[in-house]
Amino acid sequence: MGQGAMDNQPINYRSWTTAGDDPIAGQPRRPRCLLVLIAGIGGLAISILLYWILVVYEYRLAESLGRLLPVCVLLAGVLLTGFAVGCLVLLRRQTAGIEQLVAQRTAELYTISNSVLDAVVMMDHNGNVVHWNPAAERIFGYGRDEILGRHVHNTLVPEKYRESTDKGIKKFAESGLGIVVGNVLELEAVRKDGSQFPIEISVSPIRRDGRWWAVAIIRDITKRRLAEEGVLKEQRLLRELLDLQERERKLPAYEIHDGLAQQLTGALFQLQAIHDQEPEQAKKTLENVIRLLNDGIDQTRRLIGGLRPPILDESGIIAAVDYLIVQQQQHDALEIEFTHKVRSQRFAPPLESAIFRIVQESLANAARHSRSKKVRVELIQLEDYVRLEIRDWGIGFNVAEVAQDRFGLQGIRERARLLGGKATVDSTPGKGTHIVVELPLVEMTDDEENKG
Repeated sequence: MGQGAMDNQPINYRSWTTAGDDPIAGQPRRPRCLLVLIAGIGGLAISILLYWILVVYEYRLAESLGRLLPVCVLLAGVLLTGFAVGCLVLLRRQTAGIEQLVAQRTAELYTISNSVLDAVVMMDHNGNVVHWNPAAERIFGYGRDEILGRHVHNTLVPEKYRESTDKGIKKFAESGLGIVVGNVLELEAVRKDGSQFPIEISVSPIRRDGRWWAVAIIRDITKRRLAEEGVLKEQRLLRELLDLQERERKLPAYEIHDGLAQQLTGALFQLQAIHDQEPEQAKKTLENVIRLLNDGIDQTRRLIGGLRPPILDESGIIAAVDYLIVQQQQHDALEIEFTHKVRSQRFAPPLESAIFRIVQESLANAARHSRSKKVRVELIQLEDYVRLEIRDWGIGFNVAEVAQDRFGLQGIRERARLLGGKATVDSTPGKGTHIVVELPLVEMTDDEENKG
């Protein structure tokens, strides 16, 4: 930013001069008294010349005008000189006003150029930099003295694009037209350190001395591009999680259709047939109906526990994890060690649900993929957050090579992120897997406890 703008001091337009070849700069003003002196000397010289001529040829005009004619001519020359000087002074005053206005506009342009956050770069008809504002220094890393006179495209354009940009410069030099002229485009640029970054550029042509110059407004859009990529990533992840949620909803529906619904339907058919059966046969049918209903009740409880176990609402996260471990060990020959150091009686329902789902997913992954005989689960309450660790000593894997359609680990990370926490997965082939989740501590309120 310019010195005047930085110091918040008014700009002295009368003394505004700029060294160098920057085309925005004004030109130094010549002293007004010098022009008046030149005009006076010129008028006096003309008067003396007229007087000398008249003296030489006095004898020819003496009879008609008398001896006062030379004095009159001298007086006329002085008056003429005064008139000329007055005209020059008046013209100079008008010129001074125009020069001051030009200097003021020049200073304003410099202040604007030095204050904007976007780079303002001007190049001449050969593509050389002739103006470079402070924002350009900050964005590209080149100081003004380093860049002035250098070819803009050979300096700021990535090498793979230079051939096409050279053709564009030649076309622009001939016609003032080009792809970037009058448009806003997103391109790539190169900093002084060689790093490439995305820019937004708009170019306007300027006709100067019969040739086409250009002014470019350049904006660094690195942060915007990262934000856009983040939004796209979030949208993609949201679609994946919605697909996962839809699949999770289908599983209970299939189990109800293939299990519970068929059991209830079988019980109903047998009850309908019991009216036409003998007592002994009816007794056996009734026993079958009772068995089917008991199986249906067990399956209903299992489905409810898979969706959200009642024990989580009734007794809290510690009891729910114990219940989950028992359920897991009934299906898999897996030794699960659970340790906890928790001071609070209950956490907020979203926090308890997230811990439960993370433990559930981690144990399922360990049982399916790790081939480990032992898993350790540790839950610790610290000052303002809860730390959950799940470790196995199985075959491990390369985290970077996990397929995109495997949502287990990603689901763990997203559950933690949505609660303002973080989850890290550390795994190495042959050395097992270690999952660490840290979640902000939110305890259950009295209203939530009473509602539960």
